[in-house]
Amino acid sequence: MIEPIKDITDIRGMFRMTGRVVERRIEDLESDRDQWVEDFAKINGSDLEDTNVWDAIASDWAVAFPDESTELVALQDFQSEAESYAEWRFRDTEFIAEREFTDFAKDYADQVRELDTSDWPYNCIDWERAAADLKDDYNAADLDGYTFLFK
Repeated sequence: MIEPIKDITDIRGMFRMTGRVVERRIEDLESDRDQWVEDFAKINGSDLEDTNVWDAIASDWAVAFPDESTELVALQDFQSEAESYAEWRFRDTEFIAEREFTDFAKDYADQVRELDTSDWPYNCIDWERAAADLKDDYNAADLDGYTFLFK
Protein backbone atom coordinates (compact mmCIF):
# COMPACT_ATOMS: atom_id res chain seq x y z
CA MET A 1 0.00 0.00 0.00
CA ILE A 2 1.25 3.47 -0.86
CA GLU A 3 1.56 5.76 2.13
CA PRO A 4 -0.61 8.86 1.82
CA ILE A 5 1.12 12.19 1.44
CA LYS A 6 0.38 14.15 4.59
CA ASP A 7 1.75 17.50 3.50
CA ILE A 8 4.28 19.20 1.28
CA THR A 9 7.20 18.27 3.57
CA ASP A 10 6.61 14.62 2.58
CA ILE A 11 7.02 15.58 -1.07
CA ARG A 12 10.02 17.88 -0.55
CA GLY A 13 11.78 15.06 1.30
CA MET A 14 11.44 12.65 -1.60
CA PHE A 15 14.44 11.70 -3.71
CA ARG A 16 12.29 10.61 -6.65
CA MET A 17 8.61 10.93 -7.36
CA THR A 18 6.17 10.92 -10.22
CA GLY A 19 3.67 13.57 -11.19
CA ARG A 20 0.99 11.24 -9.80
CA VAL A 21 2.20 11.97 -6.27
CA VAL A 22 1.78 15.70 -6.79
CA GLU A 23 -1.58 15.28 -8.54
CA ARG A 24 -2.87 13.07 -5.71
CA ARG A 25 -1.92 15.66 -3.09
CA ILE A 26 -3.50 18.49 -5.12
CA GLU A 27 -6.69 16.43 -5.43
CA ASP A 28 -6.73 15.78 -1.67
CA LEU A 29 -6.30 19.45 -0.84
CA GLU A 30 -8.89 20.57 -3.39
CA SER A 31 -11.32 17.98 -2.09
CA ASP A 32 -10.83 19.18 1.50
CA ARG A 33 -11.28 22.79 0.39
CA ASP A 34 -14.37 22.03 -1.69
CA GLN A 35 -15.97 20.07 1.15
CA TRP A 36 -15.28 22.93 3.56
CA VAL A 37 -16.78 25.44 1.10
CA GLU A 38 -19.90 23.28 0.63
CA ASP A 39 -20.34 22.79 4.38
CA PHE A 40 -19.86 26.50 5.05
CA ALA A 41 -22.36 27.42 2.34
CA LYS A 42 -24.92 24.93 3.65
CA ILE A 43 -24.65 26.23 7.21
CA ASN A 44 -24.94 29.84 6.07
CA GLY A 45 -27.51 29.29 3.30
CA SER A 46 -25.14 30.58 0.61
CA ASP A 47 -25.80 29.97 -3.10
CA LEU A 48 -22.74 28.24 -4.60
CA GLU A 49 -24.16 28.63 -8.10
CA ASP A 50 -22.83 32.18 -7.91
CA THR A 51 -19.09 31.85 -8.60
CA ASN A 52 -18.39 35.05 -6.64
CA VAL A 53 -19.90 33.44 -3.54
CA TRP A 54 -17.84 30.27 -4.08
CA ASP A 55 -14.66 32.33 -4.55
CA ALA A 56 -15.38 34.34 -1.39
CA ILE A 57 -15.95 31.22 0.70
CA ALA A 58 -12.83 29.60 -0.79
CA SER A 59 -10.90 32.73 0.26
CA ASP A 60 -12.24 32.20 3.78
CA TRP A 61 -10.90 28.63 3.62
CA ALA A 62 -7.48 30.00 2.67
CA VAL A 63 -7.55 32.24 5.74
CA ALA A 64 -8.81 29.45 8.01
CA PHE A 65 -6.24 26.95 6.68
CA PRO A 66 -3.17 28.96 5.65
CA ASP A 67 -0.75 26.02 5.59
CA GLU A 68 -2.98 23.95 3.33
CA SER A 69 -3.73 26.95 1.13
CA THR A 70 -0.04 27.79 0.72
CA GLU A 71 0.74 24.15 -0.01
CA LEU A 72 -2.00 23.94 -2.64
CA VAL A 73 -0.73 27.04 -4.42
CA ALA A 74 2.89 25.76 -4.31
CA LEU A 75 1.89 22.39 -5.76
CA GLN A 76 -0.28 23.97 -8.46
CA ASP A 77 2.58 26.32 -9.39
CA PHE A 78 4.99 23.36 -9.57
CA GLN A 79 2.59 21.43 -11.78
CA SER A 80 2.02 24.44 -14.01
CA GLU A 81 5.75 25.15 -14.35
CA ALA A 82 6.52 21.54 -15.22
CA GLU A 83 3.61 21.26 -17.66
CA SER A 84 4.90 24.26 -19.58
CA TYR A 85 7.48 22.03 -21.29
CA ALA A 86 6.36 20.80 -24.70
CA GLU A 87 5.29 17.21 -25.37
CA TRP A 88 5.36 16.24 -21.76
CA ARG A 89 2.90 14.36 -19.56
CA PHE A 90 2.97 15.47 -15.94
CA ARG A 91 1.30 12.38 -14.49
CA ASP A 92 3.89 9.89 -15.79
CA THR A 93 6.99 12.03 -15.42
CA GLU A 94 9.63 11.09 -12.88
CA PHE A 95 11.07 13.96 -10.86
CA ILE A 96 14.51 13.69 -9.28
CA ALA A 97 15.48 15.97 -6.40
CA GLU A 98 18.39 18.15 -7.54
CA ARG A 99 20.18 17.63 -4.23
CA GLU A 100 20.33 13.89 -5.03
CA PHE A 101 21.14 14.16 -8.73
CA THR A 102 24.73 12.94 -8.43
CA ASP A 103 23.53 9.69 -6.84
CA PHE A 104 20.88 9.45 -9.55
CA ALA A 105 23.60 9.85 -12.24
CA LYS A 106 25.58 6.96 -10.70
CA ASP A 107 22.50 4.74 -10.59
CA TYR A 108 21.57 5.74 -14.11
CA ALA A 109 25.05 4.93 -15.42
CA ASP A 110 24.94 1.60 -13.62
CA GLN A 111 21.57 0.69 -15.18
CA VAL A 112 22.08 2.05 -18.67
CA ARG A 113 25.65 0.92 -19.18
CA GLU A 114 25.39 -2.22 -17.05
CA LEU A 115 28.50 -1.33 -15.11
CA ASP A 116 29.37 -1.60 -11.50
CA THR A 117 30.12 1.98 -10.49
CA SER A 118 31.78 0.82 -7.29
CA ASP A 119 34.70 -0.85 -9.14
CA TRP A 120 37.71 0.65 -10.89
CA PRO A 121 37.79 2.62 -13.13
CA TYR A 122 34.25 3.82 -12.49
CA ASN A 123 34.97 4.62 -8.85
CA CYS A 124 37.49 7.20 -10.15
CA ILE A 125 34.91 9.15 -12.14
CA ASP A 126 34.10 12.70 -11.10
CA TRP A 127 30.39 12.00 -10.54
CA GLU A 128 29.66 15.65 -9.68
CA ARG A 129 30.87 16.64 -13.16
CA ALA A 130 29.09 13.70 -14.79
CA ALA A 131 25.85 14.71 -13.05
CA ALA A 132 26.33 18.33 -14.11
CA ASP A 133 26.70 17.21 -17.73
CA LEU A 134 23.65 14.95 -17.45
CA LYS A 135 21.59 17.85 -16.06
CA ASP A 136 21.82 19.49 -19.49
CA ASP A 137 19.31 16.88 -20.71
CA TYR A 138 16.82 17.69 -17.94
CA ASN A 139 14.34 20.45 -17.18
CA ALA A 140 13.92 21.92 -13.71
CA ALA A 141 10.87 22.96 -11.70
CA ASP A 142 10.75 24.52 -8.23
CA LEU A 143 8.55 23.17 -5.45
CA ASP A 144 8.48 25.43 -2.45
CA GLY A 145 12.20 26.21 -2.65
CA TYR A 146 13.30 22.72 -3.71
CA THR A 147 14.33 21.99 -7.29
CA PHE A 148 13.27 18.79 -9.04
CA LEU A 149 14.73 17.72 -12.39
CA PHE A 150 12.82 15.85 -15.07
CA LYS A 151 12.82 14.93 -18.77
